[in-house]
Amino acid sequence: MVHTCHSVSPDGSAAAPGRASDRPRRCTSGSLRVLLATGDAGVMHHLRDLLGLASDVAVVATAGSGPEAVAAIGRFAPDVAFVDLQLPGLGGLAALRTPGRSTSPVFVPVSASDREAVAAFEVGAVDYLVRPLERERVMRALARAGHAVSIHRATAVRGEHPGAPPLSGPPSDAVAGLDIPPDRQAA
Repeated sequence: MVHTCHSVSPDGSAAAPGRASDRPRRCTSGSLRVLLATGDAGVMHHLRDLLGLASDVAVVATAGSGPEAVAAIGRFAPDVAFVDLQLPGLGGLAALRTPGRSTSPVFVPVSASDREAVAAFEVGAVDYLVRPLERERVMRALARAGHAVSIHRATAVRGEHPGAPPLSGPPSDAVAGLDIPPDRQAA
């Protein structure tokens, strides 16, 4: 089930739920904090429904354009961002390349084709979803994103890579410092 986080009033008390971009959100600590960014209301609704099949997922923000996605990432600090690469105003890849953030969410691009897959993986995508969205693929992408967030949280708790963004660099950066047994390493 998708948990929608509740707005937090300036005094710290929970306010009535509203549009995700209205004010900061407070979620349970175990929730995977997710941003959904797409200009297509049908895709947004379908993706929210599919994420509703997973437990402990909290949609903390939604965005309908690139500039809204940039603002939502800065304001809500989601763990994972499902970002449509064809966002109006500023494409998804450009929105994710925006400088000035100390951390970035784990990135799962959504697109109508696989044309931009290589570019998406170069900016640190953990998966790539092609519309129409299928339940199995979304669940697999969510699992990969959740695993990447878990690794980041574990290394942050141990004090490794302090202040490093959650796996937002190229894939080689994402596994730097991991102890991988020789029999499990790629040849």
